Amino acid sequence: MSVGRNRGFDLSRAVEAAMFTFWRQGFHGTSLSDLTKSMGINKSSLYGSFKSKESLFIEAVNHYAFIYGQPNRESLLNAKASNTAGKLQPYLLNIVDRITNSRYPGGCFIANSTCEVNDRSLPKEAVVAVEVLNQTSIKMLTNFFNTEIHNGNLDNTRSAESYANYVQSLQFGLAVMAKNHHSAESLQQVIELGLAVFRKEGL
Repeated sequence: MSVGRNRGFDLSRAVEAAMFTFWRQGFHGTSLSDLTKSMGINKSSLYGSFKSKESLFIEAVNHYAFIYGQPNRESLLNAKASNTAGKLQPYLLNIVDRITNSRYPGGCFIANSTCEVNDRSLPKEAVVAVEVLNQTSIKMLTNFFNTEIHNGNLDNTRSAESYANYVQSLQFGLAVMAKNHHSAESLQQVIELGLAVFRKEGL
């Protein structure tokens, strides 16, 4: 990212403020005035530091992935439970804690942005940024399930990719439910049903 000189504000705080605004309102529903107000800067500072609304959005989704997604992915890959369901449960419950937390706008920023990709509300470079993050998530889950199959924790009659797509679909479903004000308890029940697949197919 190209940053303007003599910046009179904290860049990371500004990106986080923009992230929450985009998360709450979406790319299409967020104006430059919304961004400058939430970030506490003027338009010249925004353009000087981020060049465009699109570039700022890309910074925001990457910030979200780094702050919220990456630590949870690492916790899954380093989980010590003896079975697949036991490893997935805290990973999914952490997601529910975030997407139902009243401190946050509701739902998942990446899931919300993926919906904007599908209705063609995002510019091309922003679409690429969102798709890369989703592909990264699928790749991580596929690697996780490949390891589980290799270690004999899951039946190898299904592919790691199938399991990864299943969990990704579950994550997006949870995010949509949270966005529509379902309680954490109801989402936890969905997780238990989702994990039943792995308890059934675990070895």
